[in-house]
Amino acid sequence: LFIGSDVWIGYGVHIDNDELVSIGGSTCVSQYSKIFTGSHDFSSDNFEYNGAQVMIGEGCWIAACCIILPGVEIQKATFLKAGSITKKGKLS
Repeated sequence: LFIGSDVWIGYGVHIDNDELVSIGGSTCVSQYSKIFTGSHDFSSDNFEYNGAQVMIGEGCWIAACCIILPGVEIQKATFLKAGSITKKGKLS
C-alpha cells in the first residue's frame, strides 16, 4: 500500500491490498468507497484467485460509495462521481 502526501481517506473506506494499491498525493477517497485488488473465477471448479494492482493518480477525487475493481488505473486529476463502479482499464 502506497499513500502519497496530503491524501484524505474518509470514514468507512475499505482498501483490499492483496496486490499493490497506490494513491497519489492530494487525492480524496470519500466515505464508504471500496478498493478491491482481488477476486475469484466463479466459473472455475477451483475458484482461482485473480488479482491486479490499483493505481490512483495525484489530485483525484473518489466521491462517496465508489467501487474500484482490480486492475484499474485512474489518471491524474480524475473525478469519480458518487456510486461509480470502475472496471479494469484506464480512466481519465
